[in-house]
Amino acid sequence: MPRDPFDALPKPDRKKFGIALKKHLTPALESLKKFSDSVRAGRYPDWPTKKELSLFMRQVEAFRLISNRSAEAHPIQVIREMNHRWPRLEIVAALDAVVSSLEDYIGRSLLADAYAEAMKRRADPRESEWRRLILRLRNPTPEDLQKMGDALPETFQAMIKLVARLQQRTGVPVDLVNQLKEALARTAQEYLFTKHQVFIGRLELARDLRRFIHDLHDRRYTKRLHGFAQEHVRDWEKAERRARTRARVQRFRHAQKSAGRRYVPS
Repeated sequence: MPRDPFDALPKPDRKKFGIALKKHLTPALESLKKFSDSVRAGRYPDWPTKKELSLFMRQVEAFRLISNRSAEAHPIQVIREMNHRWPRLEIVAALDAVVSSLEDYIGRSLLADAYAEAMKRRADPRESEWRRLILRLRNPTPEDLQKMGDALPETFQAMIKLVARLQQRTGVPVDLVNQLKEALARTAQEYLFTKHQVFIGRLELARDLRRFIHDLHDRRYTKRLHGFAQEHVRDWEKAERRARTRARVQRFRHAQKSAGRRYVPS
């Protein structure tokens, strides 16, 4: 007789476990690939359902039972091991395609420059004049036309150049030119505000898929879901590295001070 009832149970079959796991993972992967294909084809996104996204994450957690990773490993680290063990499933490639398609669908944020600049200066992005302008927290001035120019379509830029040429002509009333510039500035602000609202709307539509990507705990993926360009992502990473360096220096100084020694920079 076995000393423990569980000793009588058959040993776990890792091969069968893996086959069952892949069987359940396949439909979840197919849903992610369908989303990527729909965006690349220019169709309305074929969004994965919450059930399909949850199924994917359940298989990742199930794989932990046979994983060589630590219990504290992030899901993306477990997924990379899954991808290494079952390369034909192309799990990481599917996730890369999803993030790229999601970037294309969401588009670029008009506030990306403001947030990137705030990170560089360790400032509050809410104090940015560009942010206040885009969100209609202040009225635009004719001088703002130059700032808004690069973010506007060609038709707007053509009108800005036309008004500038009118201003240089003799015989054109100054008041008329000023009124045209003020009206154009207000119209440009309304256009950018509407464009930003479209961006926010797409973020909301992608909420479940964005949350799924965030839950993978891949920093690079996460940064790409905020409408930032590649240069903004690089600036963000530099700011994070500087913040970690400052934190280490502060901890070192505190330890030196606690030990009664003075910190002398090299």
